Amino acid sequence: MQNTDQIHSPVLTAFPLATQYSDIMDALRSAWAEKKRSLKKVDKRDNEHMKGLMSSVFMDSVYPLLHSTSLPAYKWADIETENARWEAIANFMKTNRESSVLAGHLLSPDTMHKPFDMSELTYDLCSLYTQNR
Repeated sequence: MQNTDQIHSPVLTAFPLATQYSDIMDALRSAWAEKKRSLKKVDKRDNEHMKGLMSSVFMDSVYPLLHSTSLPAYKWADIETENARWEAIANFMKTNRESSVLAGHLLSPDTMHKPFDMSELTYDLCSLYTQNR
């Protein structure tokens, strides 16, 4: 039986968007490497644990960056904008290491985010095929 309902998965929804920004993917890579270093060998062999951990790392690092208003808009080949983005991402990652993402960033009164949209949480598998028509 095939099901075409929307899937509740912020990771599936946000990952294709994140791949468009090399600096955000670098932040994910460094957060993943840092998290992976602290794992035991037994945990590294458990595929389900690694999938959950990757999802957790993505939601703690990339997801808030994609919806932050403090991150300057991406402009290709603009050195000043790239440097400002790198600085904002580095500050976010430093804050994220020192405290949880929820306490340090998402609930902080100093941080602004884009308005919430339900499409951030649901992945529509059929949208890939219906957009081309």
